[in-house]
Amino acid sequence: SFVLGTNGTLQVKGVKNGFIDSQTVSNNFNLTVANPVISPAGAITNNTLNVTLTSLTAGARLYWTIDGTVPSPTEGILYTNTFVLRTNGTLQVKGFKNGFVDSQTISNNFNLAVADPVISPAGATTNNTVNVTLTSLTAGARLYWTIDGTVPAPTNGFLYTSSFVLGTNGTLQVK
Repeated sequence: SFVLGTNGTLQVKGVKNGFIDSQTVSNNFNLTVANPVISPAGAITNNTLNVTLTSLTAGARLYWTIDGTVPSPTEGILYTNTFVLRTNGTLQVKGFKNGFVDSQTISNNFNLAVADPVISPAGATTNNTVNVTLTSLTAGARLYWTIDGTVPAPTNGFLYTSSFVLGTNGTLQVK
């Protein structure tokens, strides 16, 4: 026996000294890389994710993209190990192996969004200043705040770095 490692038509003929050769018998073999599996199969989350790619085809090379391009050995990242997905998009994966038909392109959507900020305390009516803490369930999120009625943004408001004392009236907005 032998391992057939490429697509094509296998032709076989039997021969033996003193005998008439057999007829040639042939069969087509179409070897295709198994479709990759993305784990997790898409997600909506407030943080980065560890992503694992697998294929049932031994020795298949998996390439992935998240920028909208179809993955290939020239347009994509070669998968070597679990990786951290740090951006939104449609993750596309395709498998390749010499002598095999490429797999289908498999895709899953990943929606990473910063969690809504939490203001503590959640408002106050008092005759003193208030110590305010801002938090987010999204690790590493930068929070901006305003108290003057404008919408907070990186170009407007204050970057939150630690708890602060609020000594003015208004609606505290955080983004």
